[in-house]
Amino acid sequence: MTSLQHFRRLFEYEQWCVPRIRTSLESISPAAHADDRYHRALALVGHIAAAQLLWLWRIAGGTAPATPFPDVSTPEHATAMLREGIAR
Repeated sequence: MTSLQHFRRLFEYEQWCVPRIRTSLESISPAAHADDRYHRALALVGHIAAAQLLWLWRIAGGTAPATPFPDVSTPEHATAMLREGIAR
């Protein structure tokens, strides 16, 4: 597998998994949103997305944001960050 094929495969995986992540997070009942596990799940998705964006900024030679790991409080915010990485 060439490097180009490898990165295309990773990109296709990202496109496949983002809707599933959002669906999973949104399927959690509102009553469970107060649970620490829900907030840890959001933080983990946010961390993954932020790390991905940080590496993309480094590769592209751009400037990283002042706060590379923002607080993620909703599934919409987490998946928006993941989609931003895909769009780059």
